[in-house]
Amino acid sequence: MKNNKIKSGGDYSIAQLGDPIVLALSIGFIVLFVGFSLFDLKGVSDVIGTGFAWTAKVFGTYFQMLLLATFFIAIGLACTPAARAKIGNLDKPEMSTFRWLSIIMCTLLAGGGVFFAAGEPIYHFVVTPPAYSSEPGTAAAVSNAMAQSFMHWGFLAWAVLGTLAAIVLAYAHYVQGKPLQPRTLLFPVFGERIMGGWLGSVVDACCVIAVVAGTVGPIGFLATQMSFGLSELFGLTDGLATQMAILVLTTIFVATTGDSMSYSIAVVSSGHDQPNTFVRAFWGLAIAGMAAILLYMGAGQISVLQQFIVITAIPVSLVLLPSLWLGPKAAYAMAREQSLIS
Repeated sequence: MKNNKIKSGGDYSIAQLGDPIVLALSIGFIVLFVGFSLFDLKGVSDVIGTGFAWTAKVFGTYFQMLLLATFFIAIGLACTPAARAKIGNLDKPEMSTFRWLSIIMCTLLAGGGVFFAAGEPIYHFVVTPPAYSSEPGTAAAVSNAMAQSFMHWGFLAWAVLGTLAAIVLAYAHYVQGKPLQPRTLLFPVFGERIMGGWLGSVVDACCVIAVVAGTVGPIGFLATQMSFGLSELFGLTDGLATQMAILVLTTIFVATTGDSMSYSIAVVSSGHDQPNTFVRAFWGLAIAGMAAILLYMGAGQISVLQQFIVITAIPVSLVLLPSLWLGPKAAYAMAREQSLIS
């Protein structure tokens, strides 16, 4: 929703740069992670590895139950009269279905999908997932590997992406005029306290850190995968120089396209859909710079960052949890306002 009070993306006022607490926490994470990695790579790897194991053990079942609950509640909501409600009270969508799918496929899933579409089934084939007991590398392990991969990239993942949480955020933004920030998902629970206080800033920062960690890993993997592919197909050198060249091209895309992850992070930090161009460029360069440093340190450090994503999922999952009941509530509210139900 356009807000006439928001200054254009070329305005470099302090307000346009975003919440200072969000910027400080998220940028501080990047600096600390890279700094400690350069200082003591093994120590950082050990700490994150321990945290990953603890998170998987304590929250693993909760994560999967949250995915399942989101999927089935969303399916149930789609079968109710409230499913006919129009988000934003618009008679016609602002963008076509083709453009919307292009945005999702090219910015959200591009790097991760290219790598994990092949890498994750193979990984689970040689390393048995915790939910199964099949012998690694056997015929019985094939179906289990595909099932685990489909859980990550199939209907459950798409349900988290575009159903209940999206309905809560859309209703709060388009109808109630709240900003496009993760804290808005908790507005129905905490009210205005979450919108202007430090807690809301911490919520936004946790989500930004999770997105940054989740973006850097696939970008780094994409560089290594494309470098290997160019080497196999055309005989180019599969080394750091080729990977950096690919990373530069990726950075140009990430920092300049209007629908990239740098744009999404800038929207979160600024709270509106016209973020400052400087902030967008900064996040594009920061993501690529972090990936470049990790590539220079070795592919193993990118794997460590991938493990860190699971740790960042703890606060993000808690932010998403209320959407299980707030999503249907928001959908029915929109349906009543549009006189679709009484």
